[in-house]
Amino acid sequence: MSQEHNNIINMWIFILFIYISSGMSEAQMQACLQFNGGDFTGHTQLKLPSIKENSPVGHVVKRFKAPERVRGINYDVAIELQGEGVAYFSYNQVTYELTLTKSVDDLADLCVPSLRIGGKCIIAIEGSMPLEYLFSLEVPLEHTNDNPPVFQQEVYELEVSESHLPGTSLDGGLITATDADCYPGDLEKADIVTYTLQSVQPKSNAFELNKTSGEIKLVKELDYDIGIHEYSLKVIASDSRRPPKTSSTTVCVHVIDEDDLPPMFDSHVYKSTLIGDRPPVTGEFLQFDPENIRAVDQDEGQDAPIEYRIVDASSDVEEHFAIDPSTGSVRQIKPVGRHTNIANGEVPGFPTFMFTVQAIQMDDPGMMCNCSVVIAVDDVNDHAPKFEDDVYNATIKENTPTGTIVMKVSADDDDYGINNEFEYVLQDQSGAFEIGESSGIVAVKDESVLDREQRQNFRLSVAAIETKSKDRKRSRPNALLEIYLDDVNDNGPVFPKTEYSYSITDGTLEGHLIGQIIASDADEMLMGNGQVRYKIIGGSPPDWPTRFSLGEKDGKLRLESDLRELRKIRVYPTYELTVRAIDQPVNFTTTKWMDVSVKVVITEQNDFAPKFLLESYSVVVNELVPAGTPIVDVKAVDQDGDWTVDYSIVGGNEDGCFKLINGYSVVSCPEIDREEVPSYVLRVKADDGIHSTEVDVEITLADANDNQPRFISRLYVFQVKENVAHRHHVGQVNATDRDEGENSALKYRIIHGEGTEFFKMDETTGDIVVDRGIDAEDRSYFLIIAEVYDQGTPVLKDHCNIRIEVIDLNDHYPTFSSESYVGHICEDDDDPMPRQEVKMEPPLYASDNDATSANKMIRYSITGPDRKIFQVDPLYGTLYVRESEAGAIDRDAGRDHYNIEMLATDKQGTGFDTKVSIRININDHNDNGPIAAETVNIKIPEDVEIDTVVGQIEASDADATEANNRLMYGVVYGDLEKFAVDETNGTITVRELLDRETKCHYCLNVSIQDTASPYNRVYTMVNITVLDVNDNKPLVIGDELAIMEGLPSGSFIGHVVISDPDDGDNIKAYVEENVPFWLNSTDGSLYTTKVLDRETKKYYRFTIFAEDQGQPSLVSSNTIKVTVLDKNDNPPSFPQNNYNYMILSTFPVGTIVATPFACDDRDEIRTPIMYTMKGEMADYFEINTKKGLITIKESIVDLASQEVKLVVRAIDTVLQSLYTEANVYLTVLDQTDICSDLDTESATTHSVITSTTTQATTTVASDDTANIDTQVVEN
Repeated sequence: MSQEHNNIINMWIFILFIYISSGMSEAQMQACLQFNGGDFTGHTQLKLPSIKENSPVGHVVKRFKAPERVRGINYDVAIELQGEGVAYFSYNQVTYELTLTKSVDDLADLCVPSLRIGGKCIIAIEGSMPLEYLFSLEVPLEHTNDNPPVFQQEVYELEVSESHLPGTSLDGGLITATDADCYPGDLEKADIVTYTLQSVQPKSNAFELNKTSGEIKLVKELDYDIGIHEYSLKVIASDSRRPPKTSSTTVCVHVIDEDDLPPMFDSHVYKSTLIGDRPPVTGEFLQFDPENIRAVDQDEGQDAPIEYRIVDASSDVEEHFAIDPSTGSVRQIKPVGRHTNIANGEVPGFPTFMFTVQAIQMDDPGMMCNCSVVIAVDDVNDHAPKFEDDVYNATIKENTPTGTIVMKVSADDDDYGINNEFEYVLQDQSGAFEIGESSGIVAVKDESVLDREQRQNFRLSVAAIETKSKDRKRSRPNALLEIYLDDVNDNGPVFPKTEYSYSITDGTLEGHLIGQIIASDADEMLMGNGQVRYKIIGGSPPDWPTRFSLGEKDGKLRLESDLRELRKIRVYPTYELTVRAIDQPVNFTTTKWMDVSVKVVITEQNDFAPKFLLESYSVVVNELVPAGTPIVDVKAVDQDGDWTVDYSIVGGNEDGCFKLINGYSVVSCPEIDREEVPSYVLRVKADDGIHSTEVDVEITLADANDNQPRFISRLYVFQVKENVAHRHHVGQVNATDRDEGENSALKYRIIHGEGTEFFKMDETTGDIVVDRGIDAEDRSYFLIIAEVYDQGTPVLKDHCNIRIEVIDLNDHYPTFSSESYVGHICEDDDDPMPRQEVKMEPPLYASDNDATSANKMIRYSITGPDRKIFQVDPLYGTLYVRESEAGAIDRDAGRDHYNIEMLATDKQGTGFDTKVSIRININDHNDNGPIAAETVNIKIPEDVEIDTVVGQIEASDADATEANNRLMYGVVYGDLEKFAVDETNGTITVRELLDRETKCHYCLNVSIQDTASPYNRVYTMVNITVLDVNDNKPLVIGDELAIMEGLPSGSFIGHVVISDPDDGDNIKAYVEENVPFWLNSTDGSLYTTKVLDRETKKYYRFTIFAEDQGQPSLVSSNTIKVTVLDKNDNPPSFPQNNYNYMILSTFPVGTIVATPFACDDRDEIRTPIMYTMKGEMADYFEINTKKGLITIKESIVDLASQEVKLVVRAIDTVLQSLYTEANVYLTVLDQTDICSDLDTESATTHSVITSTTTQATTTVASDDTANIDTQVVEN
């Protein structure tokens, strides 16, 4: 629109204003002037007081003046707002207030400087047209610092290599934040964000943060292998206002491992023990202490593959063991045998293997490490021989010959080598059997002892006893042998009598038992050897075969035919029979028998009339007996036996229902009916042709069960209420039976159906009662089948169906899905949530177990102290916050929950009700992190048991609710194999047994974080020191030592290694008593306590004990052998000090006259001996310097009748200071001396010079003294 046009409009408005003013007061105009400041065009903006961007809704921007009332003029003033500000403001026509209706915070964040509001002020004068005036308002926005800086990420994840150079930035280490606050037109007020590194967990000075750029630099070298693997940096961003707004973020820096360390074994020494002589088991690896051989790459993040090798090993090691190159598992490939070079009768022992295992990093062979492996071999004899079976059974014939194999027993010994060798020993006092010591084969030793008739079985015992082991263990229990003897037919039948004799009369009836002939057999019945059969093999007179029969099995002799024809001709013979008893072996060729003579004499009998066996007969017959069935025998006996007896029915059989067969048996003819004629009395006559006899036979017809019971109804329907009492009567079923007596006696029972266990039926009356509790909720009806049956034979039955309907009662209270509930609502004091639903845990619902819908329909209601805050859906039980309480839920007000009770009422709210408590929690926010000590130090003894709690990390979280303050503990790195940290309470427990001697210090880096999302986390370093306990026996290591004999007391022999893996110098070592040695406990040096002499004792074997000073003290020992080495310290010795010889003065030169032999048998090293001789007359003799033989050097005739003394010296040629002397006395005799001494009556040869073991002997021929032949003989 042009300016000229505007001017025209303004002019007309001014004219209108003058016109109106003439009819209006200044007070009326003032009501509109305060909105436009006098500019009725609305072009001039009226600037109102500013509002803050965080002004609440309802804030009064300006309160305008109320229009003044003018006497005599009625008018109203109305304000209409228009334009862009209408959405944020409203004008109250009553209070004249311009108020804020919508938050302007979003406009402030968009840097909007002010809000403009257009509108009209309308004056309506009664009786005139309303006047409208335009106005324009401006409301400046006052921007405040209500937004903290915001990081791009809640958590930053960075990675840095341990080789990263200090002074350089981390990759991705630029951490920035932005601030949403805005100050339009004032750059000086713009927020500047600065950054602060608040904390580093675990504590470290390795990082630096640029205050203005947010860039993170590394300022200190990192070491993955001995340092921290993960750092948590908390960075704070602050704006430049006062007070500043701040926010934080977490930067997780992960240290990446580089390959800079070689592998390392878990232990320096690995020890294992195996059993000597035990064959290797395929797939089995040796178990080592403290754990199996394992090396790990110390570069934890690299974990390079490792190869294992055995190095510096002897051939014995390579022969017996192999290692898996990938796992380090060592397996045995050959049994370890005992030493073969054992002397002095000692039991051969087993060697100990020592070798080195090398672990090589496969991607860098220069990276390697070694460990020592010690494998001891135990001589284990843990098992005694054990038989495969406790009892062995065998059966042999009683005539089994000597040497026959009966059975084989087998035992096994789970030990190895000589501990596995044993022999079998049979304990048999009968002497019938023997056993192979090594084979376990049991055979017959003496067949004469086997006689089943004397002894049917043998119970023997076999022991297995080790033969070469030290313990000589024997089987426990021994094996029991049960040997049974089978019978052979070696005994024949034997009659107790040599002859049997019997007598019968001529009236004896056919079949009469005359007598019994019995033979016995000692053999066993079972195989037929002892079973006896009888037969008549001959007799006289010739008609005997028709007269007699003999029971084959029982030997009973019976009359086969009567003797009436003999009676008629009055012949009374005597029968002579031969009876044979025969056994019944399976092998008929071994059958044995015996015969005996039997004599039967026939005598005469007087006449008798026929006579019935009974005076009268009475019998009961079933009415259904078939025609022709014999009913009763009415036989008469004629003792004469000479006439045939005839029988007939002479009365009582008018209807012809009965007849006689076989002469005397009464049988029925047609079918008889009890209902027509219940009984008969027959008159039967017996006639032998001369005499007759009659007898009454009463026949009573018994009722037969020929009518089936019948139920009155095929289907019975009953109703019963649920939960009725036990034995409650349900109903009755009835049946009828046309039969009589037991045939009509009825019983009832339930035979089938669903739920038959709930009911019982009275078998007599058919009454049905409840036997178990009935619940309509389980079953609404039961279908069962009942049976009625009579007591006749056969039993007749009938069936019926019974439907029992269960009437439902309101007998169940509603049941909630849980005993209590926890609800959750959000605090909504900042952002009201109308009709907020309570989230239930678990979901809330109730059910009713009644069967019918009328009884189980539920309505919900609430009670309790806080019921006014909530409302419930009566049909579904959904719980809401009342609309009137929206915005009133404030967790920060100090209350964390509400308590109400929910009622569920069945029968549509009129029946039973059940109440449940509900706790409604107000959710909290996570604004506090865990607090814990940076370092925790723990000291524990090394013998602490597995699963023992050794410490606890104390931590806390200041948040109010468990969801935000519940802490979770986890080990970031450290000795996880040995220790575990409970993730819920921070308790530290031992997972594996500890050994201070292997490792004495452990570290755990534990993270502690709350369980909210996002979570807060801190770190704690746990240092665990393992304290020593006395759990290791001292070690005494040594085998054989040696020392030269003759050394002075206190001489050093050698060292015995005495050590104790436990901490401290606490070993006391000593030797056993009564040995000439002393041990220095400090350094293990062994000394003598006296001068040792090998010729007294060649070696000493004794025990060295090592005892530590722990509580209790532990003692170990080892056997040491000290060999005394031989020294040439003994002179030669003569067997005696003096030698006496008699010689003749006529002995020629060169004759041997003495042999004083010396030897050095006390020294082990024999040195040559040199002999010398001295004496007054030594010139007459000479001595062999090597052999010690003394011979005549020149004629000794001049020495006749004298005694010559020579001193002989035996000298050690190696050490000539060692010598021994002996005296040799030579008595020189001349010829006359000998002749005078001879007895002229002596024998042909006489011993002139004799000696004992210390003299020489001279033999002289007595018949020729001129030619004496002499010789000195060495004794």
